[in-house]
Amino acid sequence: MIRIGWLWATVSWAHEPGLSQLALTEQEIALVFSAREGRSDADGLAQDPLADAAARVRVRTDGRPCAIGSFGAPTRVDGDGIRYAASCACPSGLRRTVWAGHLDHLPPDHQSAVTWQGTLVGVATRESPELALPITGPTAASGIARAFAREGVRHIWGGLDHLAFVAALLVGARGWRDAAVLVSGFTLGHSVTLTAAVLGWANLSPTWVEPCIALSISVAAAEALAERPLVRRASWTAAMGLLHGFGFAGALRDIGLPPGRIGVALGSFNLGVELGQLVVVAVCMPVLLRLRGRPAWEDRGRPAAAGALALAGFSWFVTRLTG
Repeated sequence: MIRIGWLWATVSWAHEPGLSQLALTEQEIALVFSAREGRSDADGLAQDPLADAAARVRVRTDGRPCAIGSFGAPTRVDGDGIRYAASCACPSGLRRTVWAGHLDHLPPDHQSAVTWQGTLVGVATRESPELALPITGPTAASGIARAFAREGVRHIWGGLDHLAFVAALLVGARGWRDAAVLVSGFTLGHSVTLTAAVLGWANLSPTWVEPCIALSISVAAAEALAERPLVRRASWTAAMGLLHGFGFAGALRDIGLPPGRIGVALGSFNLGVELGQLVVVAVCMPVLLRLRGRPAWEDRGRPAAAGALALAGFSWFVTRLTG
C-alpha cells in the first residue's frame, strides 16, 4: 500500500512557486492540500478542481499500475489543510515509480517534493514528472523471490549474447545427455561468479568482460563443430560461464538488492536465469535432434548455424571492444 501526502506551502501559489509533498509509504494514498485564500471550509474545498488533479497521479511497479481506490470525504489537518485519503494496492516487483501527472493541472512553476518511507527521493516538476523509488519492498521473502526470478528469466531471454551462447552449445550437443552436461557446466560457472561479484568477493570491469562474453560465443560455435570429448567441452563451457556470471552480476547490481534479503534475491535471480535457459533447451533440442544425422543438416545446416553464431559473436566482440 502507498501513502501520498500533498502539503502545500503556506503562501499562495498565485504569488510564489507552489510546493507539494508526495510522501510515499506502504500504507495508503493521502492527498493534503493547503486551503486557498477565501476558501476556509472543507465543503467548499471538496469541490476544488485541485481534488480532480489527484486522479492524474500514477504509481507503477515494473510497469504495472497500482490500483488506487476512490477518495473519501475530505478532513481538516494542520489548521488550513484538507486531506483526502484512498487505498492503493501495488503488485510486488522491483521497480516502483511515481508519475506526478497532477503538475500538468497546476501553475508551470509548481513542484512536488517526493519522499519514500520518510526519505527524500527527489523533486518532480512538469518537465520531469516521473521519479524512481528505492527498493524497499516487497518485504515478504516470497514476493522478493517471485520478482527476482522474473527478472532472471527476463534477463536471459532479453540478452541476445547469452541466448546465442546457449544456442551454440546446443548446436554441438549430440543428444539430451550432452545438452544437460553442457548447460549444467555453464550454470555452474556463471553461478560461481554471479555470487562472488554480488557479494563483493570479486569484481571485473565490464569494459573487457562484455567483449569477452561476445567472443565466447564464437569459440562455442567453433567447439560445436570440433566433436571433442564431452568432458573437455563441459570444462571449457564452465570456464566461459565464469565470464557470463560477471555479466549477470552487472545486471543484478543495476536492479539493486533489497537490504536484508540479498540471499533470497540472488538465489531467485539465478533460478530465473536457469528457468529461462531450460525453456530455450526444451524448445530447441527436439528440433535439433530431429535434424541430427541427416546429411543435409550435418553437411550444410549445422556448419551454417555454427558459422552464423560465430560471426555474430565476433561482430559483437569488435563492436564492444571499439565502442
